[in-house]
Amino acid sequence: VPAPGYVLIFASCNLLSEHDLSDITWVTLGVSKTSDGWGIKEIGYWFINPRASSMYIREFISAQAPLQVAKAGSQTFYLMGYRKPSDSTPTMDAVYRLQSSLTAIYIPVAYGTVE
Repeated sequence: VPAPGYVLIFASCNLLSEHDLSDITWVTLGVSKTSDGWGIKEIGYWFINPRASSMYIREFISAQAPLQVAKAGSQTFYLMGYRKPSDSTPTMDAVYRLQSSLTAIYIPVAYGTVE
């Protein structure tokens, strides 16, 4: 990015769950400026309840989020996924992220004074 401002992130992916009856599929998607997920901004959420009986469930997720950029230069953004465990649920399904896409658009902040 040429100067401080914002980057509008557009993220999309297909999620596939090996879902069994009485299991829960519970996933949060987010974007982060670091590969360890520090400062992750949640942008999407996927939940399949335990009454769903399909063996495989697939869904397309699309979301967007603005992230502030403090200084000019090269920037790297990561699409992160987190499968949430639950104390009350004995089993959790496997979830796969397929065909991921991440697009970033730079938006500068205003310079000078505004009257």
